[in-house]
Amino acid sequence: MDVMTNPEVKRNTIVHITAVLIFSAAAAYINIIAGALCLAMGIILLTVYLLTEKTRHDKISHLCNEIDRILTGGEQIKLDDFSEGDLSILQSEIRKLTIRLSGQNTMLRSDKILMKDSMADISHQLRTPFTTMNLVLSMLAKPNLPRQETARYVRELSKLLSRTDWLIDDMLKLSQFDAGVVKLERKICGVREIILSSAEPIEIPLELKGIELSIDIPENTCAEIDFKWTSEAVGNIIKNCMEHTPENGIIKVKAEENPLYTEIIISDSGNGIAPKDLPHIFERFYKTSETNGYGIGLALAQRILKSQDGIIEAENSDSGAVFRLKIYKTAV
Repeated sequence: MDVMTNPEVKRNTIVHITAVLIFSAAAAYINIIAGALCLAMGIILLTVYLLTEKTRHDKISHLCNEIDRILTGGEQIKLDDFSEGDLSILQSEIRKLTIRLSGQNTMLRSDKILMKDSMADISHQLRTPFTTMNLVLSMLAKPNLPRQETARYVRELSKLLSRTDWLIDDMLKLSQFDAGVVKLERKICGVREIILSSAEPIEIPLELKGIELSIDIPENTCAEIDFKWTSEAVGNIIKNCMEHTPENGIIKVKAEENPLYTEIIISDSGNGIAPKDLPHIFERFYKTSETNGYGIGLALAQRILKSQDGIIEAENSDSGAVFRLKIYKTAV
């Protein structure tokens, strides 16, 4: 960068030269030696000023080049050479801006990868039930199909549609959490009311399988939670227990409260969780060998609990699977 291209430097130089000439002429009028000394001192000061400005402009030019490098894809900015006055302040501010832009860029890349993976997972998960439904529809299209076979295929199609609806609903809710648009409204709620609300959508399937839902929760047991989303989480767990509980079985729900947390314990009378599946039971789209589900309900339940300073754990007992939900009264 040419220092004389700076209008401020150019103006100051002209003013300085004019002042030196005037004072030198005035001094020479009095004494020729004084005039020469005044002129020499003015030239020296002007030279120092121009050299200082040139050094400053060279550093600013270097700083501009560093910024251009960052804007064109550079990963780091080196600003350690600037340690004086205004340049030091400018260095600090640009460093802050660079760190912020770098963080935002990393987040955008992560979001892009997450969206790509989520779309691939959703596509894969929906392809399976839709393929099966197409097969069932092709069977229903056969001429002279016995009424008994027709009724069986219709039941199977209805079951697939119900599962697909549940899958899409859960995936949409998970995507809301991924996008960060879910706003939880935590307030003191009765745990018994949450359990009753969560079990309402699956009352008919429970009745059809003859499964008893036993709720043993004191009336005054409370937790500071979002009622709607916690009901969703508990409902997914109860649904999971229902799918693994044989006909005429039982699902038990208990709750305990202490000064640290409120714990909800949900257990079933099924065969429990296979040891190889237990570490992965809350992973998104993980399917165990004993279920026809799509591995998303428990992942959603865990996400909801974590968003409320809670945890969810699964284990086996002598009589089936046990899920423990702990909702802490303060963040831990």
